[in-house]
Amino acid sequence: MQWLYLYFPALTALAEAEADAALRDRARLLYRTSADISLHPPAGLWLKLKAMRRLYPDLRVYWAALAEQLETLRDEQGYHYAPGATPLAARLLALTGYNHWPASAEPLNEALAACPLVYTDLSDKVQTQCRRLGLTGVGELSAMPLKALARRFDSQSVHYIGRLTGQLKHPLAFYQPEDQFAETLDLYYEVSLSDRLMAPIDTLLAKLESFLRRRDSAVQQLTLQLWLRDQPPERLQVGAAEGLYRVDDWHTLLALSLTEKPLAAPVYALGLYADRLCPQQGSSQDLLAGRRNRQSAAQLVNVLQARLGRAAVQQCSCANEHRPEYVSSTRPALTPEATAPLPDTRALRPTLLLPKPQALAQAPDIIHGPERITTGWWDGALVVRDYYVARRRDSREPGQWCWVYRIPNSAERHRWYLHGYFS
Repeated sequence: MQWLYLYFPALTALAEAEADAALRDRARLLYRTSADISLHPPAGLWLKLKAMRRLYPDLRVYWAALAEQLETLRDEQGYHYAPGATPLAARLLALTGYNHWPASAEPLNEALAACPLVYTDLSDKVQTQCRRLGLTGVGELSAMPLKALARRFDSQSVHYIGRLTGQLKHPLAFYQPEDQFAETLDLYYEVSLSDRLMAPIDTLLAKLESFLRRRDSAVQQLTLQLWLRDQPPERLQVGAAEGLYRVDDWHTLLALSLTEKPLAAPVYALGLYADRLCPQQGSSQDLLAGRRNRQSAAQLVNVLQARLGRAAVQQCSCANEHRPEYVSSTRPALTPEATAPLPDTRALRPTLLLPKPQALAQAPDIIHGPERITTGWWDGALVVRDYYVARRRDSREPGQWCWVYRIPNSAERHRWYLHGYFS
C-alpha cells in the first residue's frame, strides 16, 4: 500500500471554480497530517503513504488521524477512500466505495481484480470491445501483457492499464500550501448592521489563525472585503503595529474599524485577505511581577490606529540635522528608526521649539551666546543664524528664558527672532 485516494462526491455537483476551491480547502486541512498530497480535480485527492511510514509505522493510526480531521468537514455526502499499490488502483477502489483499511495487500488485490470496468477511465468504445473479448473485470484486463494490449487497444488505454498495474510510471504534482491567505464567506442572509458582521468575520479569523499557526507566522495587515447589494464591493484595511495571529486580537481591531465605517448597503458576502506574513514575536514577562492587566505599547497603538486610522498615530523621531526646525520629525508608530548619527546634543536647546520663528518687537537681554549655525547649502534651504540664550524684555512675557537668533551680515542683522522657550 503506497497510495491513498479520497473521493468527495459532493464536489462533482459544484461549478469548476467552486470545486477547485473546496478541493484545495481539503488539501490544506489534511496537510497538517500528510506531507505529500496531489490534487485530482474535481473531487479527489491522492496521498502518498511512503513518507508517512516513518512517522506512522502502523498506517491504521495514520488513517485515524486523517479521519478525525475529515469529520470536521460535515459533508452531507461524506467521502470514499481506499489505499492501493498505485495511484490509479487506489482511485479505482475509492470510486467503488471500498472504504476499508485492510491489514495486508491481498484483500486489495482481490477487490481490484473484481472491480467492473465501468469504474475505470477507459472509453465506452474500449469497454465495449473488452466485453466482446470476454473481459469483464479489471483483473482479466490487467493480467494481459502490455504488448498484447497494444495490439488490440489504443495507446491511451494501454498507458492507463500500465499506470494502473504499476508497469508504467505515473508522475504527479504535489500540493504546496499557499503563502497568502484568502477566504470568502457567503452569508445566509443580508446584514445591514456592522456589529452583526462580527460573528461571520470570526469564522474567517478562525481559519486565519489556523493558517498562521501551521506556519508559525503572524500578519501586520488584513484586508476585509464587503460585497454590498447593488453597490460595488468595499475594502477595509486594518493594520497592527506588531504581527498578530489570534482571533481575539484581530476581532477587537476589526470591530473598532467597522464602528467608524457605516455600511452603504446590506452585505451578502465577506472576504478576508492577508499576503504579508511575518514571524511570530514572543513576549517575555517578569516571572515574579505577577499578572497585570496592562496593555503593551504595540497593543495600545493597534487600538488607536483602528480607531483613528494609521496616518493619525505617529511617534517622534530625530534626524541627523543641525537646522532646528528639521531635527524633529514624525514616523509611523513603532517602526524602526534610522541609525544615522545624531548631531551633538551637548549644546543648549529649548524645551519648546516654535513651529515657525516669530519676530520680536524689542531686543532681549542676552544670557549666553552666540552659537552660529551655518548649514543647508546643499538642498537650497541655506541657514546662517547666530543663536543666543536670552530673557525677554517686552511686556508680553517679561523675564521668560528663550532661544533667539539674528541673521549676521544681512540687512536684518539687527532684527531678533524668537525660536523657542526654555522650561
